[in-house]
Amino acid sequence: MSHSFRPAAGFLAAALVLVPLPRQVRARNIATIAMIFWLSSFCFTLAIDATIWAGNVKNSAPLWCDISKYRSHCGIMLSVTYPLESLFFTAIKLKSGTYIALSAASLCICKHLESLSAGRPMPTTSCRSFQVAFELGMCFGLPFLWMFVCV
Repeated sequence: MSHSFRPAAGFLAAALVLVPLPRQVRARNIATIAMIFWLSSFCFTLAIDATIWAGNVKNSAPLWCDISKYRSHCGIMLSVTYPLESLFFTAIKLKSGTYIALSAASLCICKHLESLSAGRPMPTTSCRSFQVAFELGMCFGLPFLWMFVCV
């Protein structure tokens, strides 16, 4: 694959993932919206990576992806050692959060499909608000918490 094709393919994929977004927003499918958001941001990140490092290995964007500060452990040590840098959402953090978010969004979608296939009635307002809070927490809260604490 040529070096000039990879960024174009990444940006095209990031745009194509956004096509079903308006319909999902109207339907208020939080897990599907989250999956669209995370997949699009992941493809966009890969496209930027392919643009920055096309045909070279020079670290021309140290803030974007500072691999030298990557730690294989999670938690307090990174926050104590690099308190300001751990707050920046670099490409590595975004990719690691995407892995958690896509799994969580898939879980929420499967939970919804199981409920539909079991023939249960649609949830009431109080159950729907709990479902919305659960999906927001799983699809956005958990990945952002993961990105803040880890990597």
